[in-house]
Amino acid sequence: MSTENPYASPGIFSRQETVEGRPAHAARILATFQWNSDLYIEALERCRRQHRERHFVLVLKVLVLVSITPFVISWIWQGKLLPALLITTPAAFLFFMHKLQDWVNRRSFLKEPCGNETMTIEFSESGFHAISPTQDAKLQWCAFTKVVHFQDGFLLFQGPRLVHWIPVSSISDPTQVHQLETLLAAKVAEHKVVEQVALPIAAPPLTS
Repeated sequence: MSTENPYASPGIFSRQETVEGRPAHAARILATFQWNSDLYIEALERCRRQHRERHFVLVLKVLVLVSITPFVISWIWQGKLLPALLITTPAAFLFFMHKLQDWVNRRSFLKEPCGNETMTIEFSESGFHAISPTQDAKLQWCAFTKVVHFQDGFLLFQGPRLVHWIPVSSISDPTQVHQLETLLAAKVAEHKVVEQVALPIAAPPLTS
């Protein structure tokens, strides 16, 4: 992968917004969400999709399916159900192994001390500041190795496996979504754009 920062091009982020005389990304950006098991599993799933070995596993699954299908059909046709069952059981486990892993991860999430708490993350020039009723953690930008941009959020990596999922819908001020993009572009060295980030749809005003 090229180490060139895609955001360095004049065609991207060319609009130099300012907030009170400072660059737009210098403003404090807040994201608030409920840190629950669904968000945890989503973060792990998106992380899993970024690893190259995932493609090897997919190819392996296809090869297993192609190789065993003629035998299974033949045994079922001959009434040999036990051999068919013995060969399809481990194959089915291979195909649904990620579902089992998700179940294990959900169980482990129950032991998280900050599980099901309201989490507020502040992004600023100085770094990443996560606050909840049971934690107050500050990280400098050098702690992050990569950011992946999705249409509905940002996946921040601390090394290859530890990730933080920031949904676009959690950003308190929707107008700051692109400011956060600019900040991440300036502070995190490696970027991958899977989808262009979209602004959240604002709720219609209440009418009496």
